[in-house]
Formats: sequence, structure tokens, C-alpha cells
Amino acid sequence: MRPVGGEEADRQAYAAAYARPGRMRAGWAYFVSFLQAAKDFGELSRNRLTMPVLAIGGDKASGEFLGEQMSWSRMTFAWSSSRTPAIG
Repeated sequence: MRPVGGEEADRQAYAAAYARPGRMRAGWAYFVSFLQAAKDFGELSRNRLTMPVLAIGGDKASGEFLGEQMSWSRMTFAWSSSRTPAIG
């Protein structure tokens, strides 16, 4: 099992990658795109999916939230969910 803080070599690799020209701007642009994604998903959610949907969440991440979200959303006619233990 890896330490919570990661290895020094990992930190050095990330620091070197982000120090390259344009990398920080590209990293922040990812978060800026969330606003457009929210608008896009709002528009897409007006149409229900015609195929079954499977939502899988891990204990250490979304857990049962994805299944709960499917239960109250009008996104699809048929859905099922699963929570995977010890995964995140």
C-alpha cells in the first residue's frame, strides 16, 4: 500500500510536468469547462435514454450516490446500480 502523501518521485514527476509551458493553463481550462458541461448536460437531460443504464460506484468515491441519482432522475426508463466495495 502506498503512503497517503505519495512517493517523492511521484511528486517530482508531477512538478516537472506542470512546470512545462502551457501546462498550468491547460489544467485550469479543464475546470473552466465544467460550466459548459453543466449547460450541455442540462440540455441533453431533456431527452430520456431509450437503453438500459448501469451505474457503478466505489465505496471510496461515489458509493451509492450514482444509483440514488438514477432512482430520482428521469434520465432513463430502465436502470440498475452496483456499489463496489473497497474501490474508489
